[in-house]
Amino acid sequence: MATLTKKTFLLRSILANAAKKKTWLIDILSIKTPVESLTSAKFEGDLSVDDKGVLWTQFDDIDGTVLIEGHKLGQPLFTPKEPIKLKAGDLPNVKEDVDTNVGEVLVNSIVLLYSVGDKIPYQSGNWIKDNIVHKLGNEVIERDDITAEQAHAFCNALQFLTGLSPVCVPSATKKSLGTDPAIRKRRDELLAKNADRLHDPAVMSAIEQELIAMDREYIKGDLSEGFYKASKAFNVTRKKAYIMYGAETDFLDENSIQTIPKSLDEGWDMDYFPEMVNSLRDGSFSRGAATAIGGERVKFFQRIFQNAHIVDTDCGSTIGFKAHIYDFNYKDYKGRHRIVNGKTGEALTEEDLKAFIGKTITLRSAIGCQTKKTDFCRICAGQLLSNNPNGLNMMIANIGAAFMDMAMQKTHGKALLTETFDPDVTFH
Repeated sequence: MATLTKKTFLLRSILANAAKKKTWLIDILSIKTPVESLTSAKFEGDLSVDDKGVLWTQFDDIDGTVLIEGHKLGQPLFTPKEPIKLKAGDLPNVKEDVDTNVGEVLVNSIVLLYSVGDKIPYQSGNWIKDNIVHKLGNEVIERDDITAEQAHAFCNALQFLTGLSPVCVPSATKKSLGTDPAIRKRRDELLAKNADRLHDPAVMSAIEQELIAMDREYIKGDLSEGFYKASKAFNVTRKKAYIMYGAETDFLDENSIQTIPKSLDEGWDMDYFPEMVNSLRDGSFSRGAATAIGGERVKFFQRIFQNAHIVDTDCGSTIGFKAHIYDFNYKDYKGRHRIVNGKTGEALTEEDLKAFIGKTITLRSAIGCQTKKTDFCRICAGQLLSNNPNGLNMMIANIGAAFMDMAMQKTHGKALLTETFDPDVTFH
């Protein structure tokens, strides 16, 4: 009887193109049930399972069925976060030894190996958080040795991965379908301690954030953790479902709040039914009337600036605006031009702007542009806007889109958060 380790099975299957098949990917990341005979393999690496839950496979160069060692009965063969060590050469695009995980191996194989071969080396890390997808996308487009067909395959592979999210990032686990009972106990303690201050938004925000932090710790390490990436998942969804419905603003007076102590999991508290309904009305109004206002603003800005363009000239204006540079906003001014003693300098780089953190500088601005008619010059507009000289109306319309987005977000629930007021930041 032939046997293969899990790692060897994984690598051999990838090299046999098994990872191009969604059925195979689901099989290795899920608990496979015995629905086929052990001799019905449709391709190399195809999984079969006997009535005892033992996993078998087949490869063309090995006679008979092959037992996979290391599989735990009743468990998936692999999990996405399962650690694995690759040596240089294990896969064509693995150029050096790397400590990685099964999910990264599959993503690298599907997106890179199957599209561009070994032209781009193995990428380790979080492809979204570490901006790997964006970086690779630019590289695939810009490199002369990558064909149009390969670039197309790269894009298709990224789309293909989205279909695996229910398997790799499950939303429903034993843990995620509830929360730690200690959190509700702490909730009751905090509400009782602050019984006379539950209409104070700052107090309620502090209470909610303490409980949400406990819930985050509870979910940490669970298979569902990857699903709850957005802050809203904890600040709104899980909080309302399992901790407490929380503070709801009054339908007519947003400065007034009403605290609803129970979670939806504990059932509707009919004493607070009007407040809960008003929350739904507020979201419904925002989706309808308030969204329409934002959409109208988009059209309004587009009409105003539809004939405005950025021309490849320098109007010579010495009128600018004073910008105070902070560590959180210095990148916003990249590509703008500084005015010093009435003269305009070269476009500022990020390194230039870092040197001005904590200082106030004068920048050329479209506000002071002297270009005739409805146009603006490229110096006053800056490099970012000048990259699309005929798209000014679309970029300005983003202001209206921001209002529309704010209204849309209210439809899906709100979180009560506090912010430290810093007059130096606010008024610059």
